[in-house]
Amino acid sequence: MTLLRQLAQAHAIGTDYVAFDGQPRDISDESLMAILAAMGVDASDEQAQQHALQQAEAAPWRRTVPGCTVAHQGEEKQVLVHVPHGSHVSVDVVHRQTGQRTPLEQLDHWVDPKQLDDELIGRATFAIPAGLALGWYDLRAHTVNGTVTGTVAITPQYARRRENAEGGAQQFWGGQVQLYATTSESSWGTGDFADLTLLAQELAKDGADFVLINPVHAANHYPQVTASPYSPTSRRFVDPMYLRPQACPEYTQLTPAARARVDALAAQAQQLNELELLDRDRAWALKSAALQLLYTEGMTRSRKHELETFQTVGGTELADFTAWFAEQAANHGAGTDEPTLLETDYHAWLQLNCREQLAQAQQQAQAAGMDLGVVHDLAVGVDSRSADADLLAAALVKGIHVGAPPDMFNQLGQDWGQPPWHPEELAAQGYKPFWDVIRSSIRDAGGLRIDHILGLFRLWWIPEGQLPGAGAYVYYDHEALIGLALLAAHESDAMLIGEDLGTFEPWVADYLASRGLLGTTIYFFEQDQGWPRDAAGYRTGALASVTTHDLPPAAGYLSGEHIRLRERLELLTTDASVEYDGLAAQRDGLIKNAQERGFLLEDYVFDADDEQSVQELMVACHRDMLRAPSQLLGVSVVDMVGQRIVQNQPGTSWQYPNWCVPVADAAGRRVPVERLRSQPQYQELMKVFAR
Repeated sequence: MTLLRQLAQAHAIGTDYVAFDGQPRDISDESLMAILAAMGVDASDEQAQQHALQQAEAAPWRRTVPGCTVAHQGEEKQVLVHVPHGSHVSVDVVHRQTGQRTPLEQLDHWVDPKQLDDELIGRATFAIPAGLALGWYDLRAHTVNGTVTGTVAITPQYARRRENAEGGAQQFWGGQVQLYATTSESSWGTGDFADLTLLAQELAKDGADFVLINPVHAANHYPQVTASPYSPTSRRFVDPMYLRPQACPEYTQLTPAARARVDALAAQAQQLNELELLDRDRAWALKSAALQLLYTEGMTRSRKHELETFQTVGGTELADFTAWFAEQAANHGAGTDEPTLLETDYHAWLQLNCREQLAQAQQQAQAAGMDLGVVHDLAVGVDSRSADADLLAAALVKGIHVGAPPDMFNQLGQDWGQPPWHPEELAAQGYKPFWDVIRSSIRDAGGLRIDHILGLFRLWWIPEGQLPGAGAYVYYDHEALIGLALLAAHESDAMLIGEDLGTFEPWVADYLASRGLLGTTIYFFEQDQGWPRDAAGYRTGALASVTTHDLPPAAGYLSGEHIRLRERLELLTTDASVEYDGLAAQRDGLIKNAQERGFLLEDYVFDADDEQSVQELMVACHRDMLRAPSQLLGVSVVDMVGQRIVQNQPGTSWQYPNWCVPVADAAGRRVPVERLRSQPQYQELMKVFAR
């Protein structure tokens, strides 16, 4: 093995991988050197590589204690401590909440000392006992040079499982929705938290246990509002685009004249509900004007005190974020006529209202009868020009984009334009940036879906300016990251769902199952030699659904909408006829399977131009999927209205109006939440799901 490849492996960079077609692929030297350079490692020639390899081997010995040690509750965990050879050291841990101190036992484990510069360094091994309570601890090593601290997190071994009366895994069903696209008659042009509450209440009437929504992380608003919920400016904060102004407490404190001004803005915004595509910029301009009015004219003394308390609890993270947002407003010319936008207190107030309205949505969902309520979604990362890219720069890697290698659905690969976590720096910071992200996303939630959970194991790093195929996988400490996710879920009593689709190593699914995380099963992807795999054999530990937001709605998929779109956008690397033939064969299998199970009549004939024909097959697929023993069963709101058009086409940006397609019926007419249950497709699906 060459020095370069040894160095790459020392920094957890994969030098090869198995592609989606099962064939091994080697990573080029150029890609390895570019990725190492982005990590701050000089690998430009053989001499530099030799030096860097020596530094990598010495790095653990230069640290007295690790930045963070993540242990499973009930299992002993070893900690390596490095001190001048022959000197005394003692170690203890202190629980951050209770102050409980626990001395650690030193193990009789001899390791030869190592010469570093002019000093001989020894290694001592200590044991974190198995019986510690869940939570965060300060690790303290008392040495001849003083006390050095690190962090310890004691995490659950296994995710909490909700059981039925017989002691088995309880099964739930619920709706899946892109919230921004789901408007009501009183929306401000895009879906918001009030619409979420209404949707949850409507679904609960038919027995739904949850509603899974897209990420609601804070988005860039300047120079325009970012459309993709999966490319936020921060995953630690919430997008005020989802606020309903009239639901803010300040609305009730307005004078009649000021309230009339807000109501007039609402009336203008409601006209946007009729547009063919979402117009976030116009919607936000109106909503922003209303929110500023609420802030300047509706604040009471007690409310100001609540805001001050919220800011105190939010600490430097909230202060830095609000300052960043105010600076963005100033840099893009906002604030001249709207000075409120330049106030950090205003942006903190927006976050306070976001948290309150999210909490209210969850409370109302459960009050309506939902067992889980709102299930949130955690995006893979943030935009490269974002608040977190700036504020968390020390833990992120510049000059690299996260993406995905080529696969059968995205044959050119994907570049998501997001900087990845630096695995070594993240650990050195005690995983605090990751913890802040995961805690923010799971607050006030009955569950959390982790998009591309494979990213907690490895991420596809693409050197900036290169095509996605020129990337490589970089590996992370998945034991630590999964453990922290389990701890956050435990604190919120929430379920964890890992979106484990795509190219991954087979053992990953087994590992996730061993920790109690639910996987993701997509009915349209479950094939066995060209025949639908028996849904009764699906994983119990999974969220099963017919389709996903990266595919068309079920009616559109069955009609070949995804093929026509990719053909038009020149995203196919195979002949379109091959794609259509493959879909026809899959569809024939679905039809025959449904007929054998009595879900379709024997004389059924599929006709893409006949809405009734398409609906019958779509409902049959859901009936078959419902046979799965999976703990969670999801049905998309777009399928409840018979929509066909794609909401997002991976691998595109300006070529397609991604994330701008509202919930509408097959004819393109918007369907407000109030009319959801009257739709014929909804009623047919509820004959399958309602209880």
